Amino acid sequence: MGTRYCMAQNYLPAIKDGDKRVLVVDGEPVPYCLARIPQGAKPVAIWLPVVAVNLVR
Repeated sequence: MGTRYCMAQNYLPAIKDGDKRVLVVDGEPVPYCLARIPQGAKPVAIWLPVVAVNLVR
């Protein structure tokens, strides 16, 4: 039927300050990144344009 994907990572204590994620499709970065910035007790997701991305393997 369908396929499900999951992404997991180790817990990083600095996540309390917010995080940014860049999506890569077929080796190319999607021109927007997702920034989750804490606003009180709840993080708020904001889409930001990507100015420059260096992919590191």
